Amino acid sequence: MATGPAVSSALETIGRHHLECSICQERYQQPKILECLHNFCEQCLLKYCSTKHEGSTAIPCPVCRQETKLPEVGVQGLKTNFHLIGLVEELELQEKIVGSGDACLLCDVCEGGNEATQRCLDCGQYMCSVCSRMHLRFAATSNHKVAPLKDIREGKVTVTKKHQKQHPKCLIHEGEVARFFCTTCDMLICRDCTVVNHCKPEHSYIERDEATSTYKQSLVQLFPPLENTITELQKSREKVSRTKEDLAKTERM
Repeated sequence: MATGPAVSSALETIGRHHLECSICQERYQQPKILECLHNFCEQCLLKYCSTKHEGSTAIPCPVCRQETKLPEVGVQGLKTNFHLIGLVEELELQEKIVGSGDACLLCDVCEGGNEATQRCLDCGQYMCSVCSRMHLRFAATSNHKVAPLKDIREGKVTVTKKHQKQHPKCLIHEGEVARFFCTTCDMLICRDCTVVNHCKPEHSYIERDEATSTYKQSLVQLFPPLENTITELQKSREKVSRTKEDLAKTERM
């Protein structure tokens, strides 16, 4: 089995040679695919177009110079390479686990700075013991598999991203990723929706990740009272069970 330093070196090599944008020399951020199949960060292409090809309907690839015709909405309309995004996320996950060693990872759910002791293998969240129990009590996540970080670091549990980060699709425009959340209609929408049937100023929308963060904070605030309620219900259930047992004994006397 590969040692910690060997694994770290392998991860560094993969990241440097295969998952870095040739413009910014950093890990891909929202990579866009050109017709030549070269990939570049969305922001890098936006800057490239604004400085060298402002107003052009086609741009030459910064690497091979083959031209790519731009969609009407520009660089943002180019296809996003979700495969690369998944690889970057997978690499960063492995780096985080291998590099953390005995260091303390904080819970992704609560805001109390609690140490994470568990990780959900389905949605990828690092959680403290309290949040991991709550995670398995919600109907939507009750079938998720949660593993101790200790077992993950020791290689007893295999961690993968293959079931994570499934990008939601737009319900109206087939094949389009729902990257925004319309706060007016309370629904996920795609880029086409923002210029067709969810236009400003009649509609207000935000990035999907921002909406997720906002609603996540609202859910976190519900955890403490829910935990207390569950505890009280368990006590009441135990009390009822004891009462039933006492009644049964009395009837037999």
